[in-house]
Amino acid sequence: MPSLMFGLNRKLPLTEIRLVPLTAWQTNHAVLPLWHLVSASNSVPVKMFSYGQSIRGMKPAVNGTHPQPLEPQVTYRLMVTAGKIQGQHDFELGTPDRHQ
Repeated sequence: MPSLMFGLNRKLPLTEIRLVPLTAWQTNHAVLPLWHLVSASNSVPVKMFSYGQSIRGMKPAVNGTHPQPLEPQVTYRLMVTAGKIQGQHDFELGTPDRHQ
């Protein structure tokens, strides 16, 4: 399975990463994220990261949770916080190419 990469315009010490299905988020902001990391201490500044990656200085918001699989043709919202800086990006995975 290919990596899903996210990029920022500069290196930032992230304080929270949350990824949710957009439709569920629009009707219930308390929806459980499919991936949710929070800063445990001073997180290492990053410019790029991949879905499910462990980032030094960050931990799962709920101990023992792991990133959940993403489905094609579902719109997701990635929300990223770095101190007072916040950003979000909506995206959808395409269907895998099938070679015959």
